[in-house]
Amino acid sequence: MTVQRVRNQRHAPTIDRLLNALETELETQGYRDVTMRTVARSAGVSPATAYTYFGSLEHMVTELFCRMVLGLEPGKVDRRHNAARRAGCVLAEIALLVDGRPQLAEAVTAALFSTDPDVAGVRERIGREFVERIDAALAEDSTPARVETLNLILIGALVRAGTGHGTYANVASRLERAAALVMGGKSA
Repeated sequence: MTVQRVRNQRHAPTIDRLLNALETELETQGYRDVTMRTVARSAGVSPATAYTYFGSLEHMVTELFCRMVLGLEPGKVDRRHNAARRAGCVLAEIALLVDGRPQLAEAVTAALFSTDPDVAGVRERIGREFVERIDAALAEDSTPARVETLNLILIGALVRAGTGHGTYANVASRLERAAALVMGGKSA
């Protein structure tokens, strides 16, 4: 069951408590020591209640990351900047979501690779949000090929940083250069 399927709004506070508890537990205990049981206890609910909303710890982590992505300010098309700069800023902003939070970054990376069907649904929502943000940043310069290419570059950069091949801050700056290359400009 994905959180998206929970239609009764009275459940939202419990979901929020669980996701907030997860974030705290990841920061204090580390991903390897966090379980659904510890998160439920921290949120003040039973493990059975936690499993009502999230099929697995990976599902919960992916939902947390999805909320972080959705919580970003809507991309504004600043006409003072060209499309490459706007797209680069959007890509960098996403990459920096977990920068400086190694436990959260480890959890998100592991969770996004999960084969859990609930994770797959959330992963698709995240992917749609990436595409919408890229498309909005490109505005009139948007083409399906450019959006797809920038989305693939973003995902690759997140995997690269998430697997320890650079920092999120480092890939964020590289994403800005990659956007310039995709848009036909020169990379600095």
